Amino acid sequence: MPARPIPYPLLIKTARARPVSFAYVLPKSKDQAMDLASVLVLHKRHKAERMFRNLKKTTGSRRGTYGALQLDPETHVMTFTCQTDPPPRMRRVLRPLLKDYKIRRFRILDPTGSEVIEHDPADHRAERLESAITAWSQAYEHFARDINQLQEAIVTTFAKDANAAFYRETASRLSELQERLNGPRLAEVALQAIQNETSNTHRAKALADHYLKTIDNDHVLSALQDNPFVTVRAPAPLIQALQEILAALIAPPHEPEVG
Repeated sequence: MPARPIPYPLLIKTARARPVSFAYVLPKSKDQAMDLASVLVLHKRHKAERMFRNLKKTTGSRRGTYGALQLDPETHVMTFTCQTDPPPRMRRVLRPLLKDYKIRRFRILDPTGSEVIEHDPADHRAERLESAITAWSQAYEHFARDINQLQEAIVTTFAKDANAAFYRETASRLSELQERLNGPRLAEVALQAIQNETSNTHRAKALADHYLKTIDNDHVLSALQDNPFVTVRAPAPLIQALQEILAALIAPPHEPEVG
């Protein structure tokens, strides 16, 4: 009975509990590389070596490897433990194909247990973008906290003032500013761009550019630095984080190489 390459979701779920057998071959063409089932076979019980022999016959590819695959349920890192030396560019081929199954992080171990390191531009881009997103999220969290404290201070201090309505309007405008700089929204779109999808990258760039223009042109934000109530940590940390996100997004989309 031949090893079945599907259903991947079920086999990946099984790999969270215990290792499953895998066989991998380096694709012979770029079109073939776009189909995960043509390069990677998983099975709960069959021997990996036998699966590898069958996959080579089916694909006509001579280069590949086989072994055990497991997915850490806490870190969500997938590990390929190879019984033979993995072929070159294995990581580059698998990265864009595994993203459809929400696998963004994985390791490849050779027969000695050492991790195989490839110079993959996609890895560097993803790490840089993740770091920039973290910096943005932290800067926005601090900014939002400061704005909320400032609103409370304004409303409380001027509750009985003759111009109370004016100060309430000021507090309302601070809320509008917070909504225009929607931190979680940018973080979500930028995280989607890590998958190297062109449309998501363009959306993230457009959103980050829009936020930078909002910060540059908003007179309310520029006036916050001189308020007598709360020290607002903006706009410098926000601008720096946005610039880091834009710099990370400049990296060109990664395409799988074939041999």
